[in-house]
Amino acid sequence: MEAGRPQVSIVILTYNGRGFMDGLLTSLRGQSYPRDRMEIIVVDNGSVDGTADYIKDRFPDIDCLALGQNLGYSAGNNRGYARARHDLIIFLNQDTVCHRNWVAGLVERMESDVDLAACAANIIPIEPADAATINLSAMAEFLTYCDLSPFGYGRYHRRKVAYLDTLLVSGCAFIIRRNIIVRLGYLFDEHIRMYAEDTDLSLRILNISKRVGAVQNAVVYHLHGPEENLGLAGVRKAARAIMNRAYAFLKNMNRLDFLLFFPLMAMGSGGKIFQLDLPRFQKILMFLPFSIFSTSVMLVSLLANINLLLTKPRQSSGVTLKKLLRQSGK
Repeated sequence: MEAGRPQVSIVILTYNGRGFMDGLLTSLRGQSYPRDRMEIIVVDNGSVDGTADYIKDRFPDIDCLALGQNLGYSAGNNRGYARARHDLIIFLNQDTVCHRNWVAGLVERMESDVDLAACAANIIPIEPADAATINLSAMAEFLTYCDLSPFGYGRYHRRKVAYLDTLLVSGCAFIIRRNIIVRLGYLFDEHIRMYAEDTDLSLRILNISKRVGAVQNAVVYHLHGPEENLGLAGVRKAARAIMNRAYAFLKNMNRLDFLLFFPLMAMGSGGKIFQLDLPRFQKILMFLPFSIFSTSVMLVSLLANINLLLTKPRQSSGVTLKKLLRQSGK
């Protein structure tokens, strides 16, 4: 046992993720970090594909918590946090595969930067079909990270740096200190079932004057295909994400800054159409209708939370529009 290394809990939320478990859990077994310093918890969110039984049979050394129903991303991860025993806690999506130094990279960053509240991994999106070709021992030359745009939504960047302070710690793969969660009062807001829950968490951390960032030498591969098209499922997903994002900023900004930021969010939500896997001419044709749709959804979210808006102070410290635009524009 390497007694000097911090113990760390790794929480993985899964829903019908049996097909991901072999690649993911095998990559965790192959970590360079001492296995006896890692606690791995898989929270099964009511899967109907036998994920929980598969884990218990194939990976008996891994703690599998079967919830029996799908509680959503926020509540499911909160159950995992409640089960975790250690002071450093990593949260990880099911559709990932981890470089062998992934845990070590995250822990070393937190040890070397005691003022850092939470840190995202170097999250590299790849096509699921390419998963078998990943070299889990080759270090990436660039840091790929998701940060907030000046319009309030997450967007990916790629830079040749070892570490960056950011406004967003991506829920896909990040480490956080237990004492930060205790200070915040809770991990994820269960009013946000899924989508933008990491935005809310990040803004809450910034509001207590703590930092979040992303580190280059903690690589995780996100088996994520192109953005969905605008079918019914895609529209529902977009609506939920837009509503939750508006709620997160309303909740964490003062009234004046939020009202000034609202038009920027509306424009940004419409602009997300250009990130979908559609022909360019179709994106141009859909921009105006999608902008109207996005703004309408945000107004619904605002009206649903009007009491929160009316009771907020007009001005306060924390996540101000000036700070948001200055940092997200970098």
